[in-house]
Amino acid sequence: MTHLFTSVLIVRNHLWHHRDLSGKFAAIRSKVESASLPDWGRIESAALVTGPAAVLNISTDIDRQLDWLCAETPDYLLTHPSNLRSLLHRARQKAVSIPSLRELSTFGEMLPADLRDLAREVWNLPVTDVYSSEEFGNIALQCPVHDENYHIQAENLLVEIVDDSGTPCAPGEIGRVLVSTLHNFTMPLLRYEIGDYALAGEACKCGRGLPVIRRIAGRRRNMLRLPDGRSHWPSFPYEEFTPIADFRQIQIIQHQIQDIEVRLAGPAFLSRETEKLFSAKLCELLHGQFTVRYSYPELIEPSAGGKFEDFLSLVADSS
Repeated sequence: MTHLFTSVLIVRNHLWHHRDLSGKFAAIRSKVESASLPDWGRIESAALVTGPAAVLNISTDIDRQLDWLCAETPDYLLTHPSNLRSLLHRARQKAVSIPSLRELSTFGEMLPADLRDLAREVWNLPVTDVYSSEEFGNIALQCPVHDENYHIQAENLLVEIVDDSGTPCAPGEIGRVLVSTLHNFTMPLLRYEIGDYALAGEACKCGRGLPVIRRIAGRRRNMLRLPDGRSHWPSFPYEEFTPIADFRQIQIIQHQIQDIEVRLAGPAFLSRETEKLFSAKLCELLHGQFTVRYSYPELIEPSAGGKFEDFLSLVADSS
């Protein structure tokens, strides 16, 4: 039953967003071998007739990924938000366009607020996000009418957003995400705390009637702790920094309350003067004063699960 509902919700996502399944689907993700496939996959082809597909491992160098997309000319691309950002930045630098693409889809990581704007700027394409997990599959699908809303797949899962006392959050409040399975009778998971925080939403005007998550905020380890005791999920759009410095990747780690490490993978180290400008802008965006230090890895690797976290608080992890 669980596999059946998982399959149905994958097909629902395609139908909601009016995808042309006769087109070509491309995925750049972890845990796959590079391959060309005759259809979009076992689930889609069991219910519908589809076009071909191609997959590439996400560990592939970003320039090779871009060359691969140009060669494959897909209609649809699925990848992690952090990887999509790297692709878009590289495409903008090299003035590369892929006219065949109709839609960009993301999963597996929190979608940064500025990534939709970047996709529109570089390739004039929409971004469609999915909130999912290894344990539950598709938890919530982006509304095809209102991008900011995610519809909880209530036919398959009971999803609760609760505060620290366990009280359900009202629309506009951020709380912990608890998930219960409705059809997994072999190994049911009841009020399973997935580790995410989300913003509860009001009923969507699209009329679908499903419960709404307004935004996935992140995990506790992605929460910044401020010296005055407050905490919040930080936002630092890349576009705020690109006038100051040229870099491919950024990861910010809060080691102690006022100790911030900025890890930059880029073509060159920053000068002392540029580091000072960068630090001032970062403190402004983080809404606090911090001691900022820099390191320059050649590449910032994703986690073992293939996900990339652009902010990590070790203070939050130790709480």
